[in-house]
Amino acid sequence: MDPLDRLRLRLTAWYVGTFAAILLVLGGGLFLVVAHQIGVDLDENLEAVLGELIHTSTSVSPTGPSTHGAFPASPVRVPGLSLYLFDSTGRPLLADTAGPLARSAARAAMRAGRVAIQAPTGKEHEVRMRASTFRAAGGARLTAVAAADLEDLEDRYTLLIAQFAAAAVTALVLVGIGGVFLVRKSARPVERAVEGMRHFMSDAGHEMRTPVTVLRTEAEVALGRSRDPVEDFNAFQRIARESKRLSSVVDDLFTLARAESGELPIQRESIYLDDVVSDAVAATASLAASKGVGLRLDHFEEAPVLGSAALLSRLAIIVLDNAVKYTPAGGSVAVSVRASAQLAVLEVVDTGVGIAPEVLPQVFDRFYRAEATRRTATGAGLGLAIARWIATVHDGVLSLDSVPGKGTTARLALPRPAAPR
Repeated sequence: MDPLDRLRLRLTAWYVGTFAAILLVLGGGLFLVVAHQIGVDLDENLEAVLGELIHTSTSVSPTGPSTHGAFPASPVRVPGLSLYLFDSTGRPLLADTAGPLARSAARAAMRAGRVAIQAPTGKEHEVRMRASTFRAAGGARLTAVAAADLEDLEDRYTLLIAQFAAAAVTALVLVGIGGVFLVRKSARPVERAVEGMRHFMSDAGHEMRTPVTVLRTEAEVALGRSRDPVEDFNAFQRIARESKRLSSVVDDLFTLARAESGELPIQRESIYLDDVVSDAVAATASLAASKGVGLRLDHFEEAPVLGSAALLSRLAIIVLDNAVKYTPAGGSVAVSVRASAQLAVLEVVDTGVGIAPEVLPQVFDRFYRAEATRRTATGAGLGLAIARWIATVHDGVLSLDSVPGKGTTARLALPRPAAPR
């Protein structure tokens, strides 16, 4: 299984497991609360029914010669509850259906006056009872008992658990499906990062392998032949050139690594973008002259910005170097700096080979170089990635507009510092 697939599976499992644990805790808490509330409601119901039974019994006058009087066969009818009335000797006055538990509760109430009892019935469930003694209208001492079989209550608990379990299983299935979708979506940046890392390592290895191979080859050839000053000088020149190229790749990689980790300090100060760009043009002039490319300053305005002169100079040199590098002999590169109330803008317009629209978004990626320029281009393809980072840390935007065969316009827009009040 692919490592990313394993990662997605583990994330989904953790997601579902965490949700299941939450459901278990919430469900257990909810069950305890509901069970407690049902128990409280049942006790209140028992007390209310017991009170009603006592009230009804005390309202009826004796009608026969019996010492205790005669009472209706069923003073109060309440679904789910059993009601009993006993005389002072413990004999049932209503229909003689009182079982041992009701009789036991009546005897306990005769001794204590009022009792609450919960006892097993012997049928794998329990009965809850309330019993109280009172005086009837004729003065007789009676005992009333209200009982509720908890089998119905246990059935309600079972139904509640079954309903919650069904809802929980449904929720977990939906969470699992949603988790797969969310994990896939959230893992896409990771997948892109891993894929980018693979490309990065491959491209970095390729870019570094070439100069290392040249260095080794040149050294081996120079060591294997007899000493010749001219040949040795040429070999040393090639070694120096490739060493410089390798050093440039390593420096650029180090710069990007430190930039992304936040370890590259940015010293901001008030500077003028036009001065920085003017120095960058002077530094690029010799490269342009050697290629036969015209490099000119078009429109220059004073453009104060807040930033690092060294980093902005590097950005300008990268953009100018690319413009000159991809412009054929006889072409031109025009540089301008403009300022508005909010922005300072650098524009570099060349008449070079241009960039195809489909690859334009990729030119800021590390090591990216268009297929058409891979054989002729020098450098590692890290310049524009560094340039965009420099623009970003200065709260600016670096963009490219290009028409294949006609040229490219690079535009850097930086915010101007707020005017002092």
